[in-house]
Amino acid sequence: MREFLGLDTSNYTTSCAIFDAESGTVRQAKKLLPVKAGMAGLRQSDAVFHHTRQLPEVIQTLLPNPPQNLTGIGVTTRPRNIEGSYMPCFLCGKTMAYGRESQFMKLLIKSGIF
Repeated sequence: MREFLGLDTSNYTTSCAIFDAESGTVRQAKKLLPVKAGMAGLRQSDAVFHHTRQLPEVIQTLLPNPPQNLTGIGVTTRPRNIEGSYMPCFLCGKTMAYGRESQFMKLLIKSGIF
């Protein structure tokens, strides 16, 4: 069984999904960022803070510890697929996927995936 992890840290939701390539099924978990009543959204610094806290929790709801069948990781790194498109909140998912010092990467390295 080959599984692929997808991460998304938009300005409103911390999300992850597992795609099972054999069965074609998708499991997902997400958690809304806490936006105060009457506000339209969060400042980027607040979004980054909440994603940093929520992403490990959201991932752990889907992945066994350590993951056994993870084949690849996809992550959103910018709001639009054009040069210069940038929002700091997308760095949280990118850091989780690529950061060698993150707990998630240590699990992947320990399990022989990387």
